[in-house]
Amino acid sequence: MPAMMQSLGIDQLSREERWQLVEEICQSLFNDPGDFLSLDQMEELKECLEDDRRNPDEGSPWREVMARLKAE
Repeated sequence: MPAMMQSLGIDQLSREERWQLVEEICQSLFNDPGDFLSLDQMEELKECLEDDRRNPDEGSPWREVMARLKAE
């Protein structure tokens, strides 16, 4: 096991507790979309979200899209 896991006591956590820690770390890394999206990407995302709010019945759920892609 890596030394950091041992020095932080992570190796003593249960599997479930380690997954919870991973989730918390990921959330802390991506709290601000500006940390990983360019301004252009953030603007495009905002436009997509606004379009979705204006037209909630358009588009397809991701499961349907994935099923169609797998069928091709």
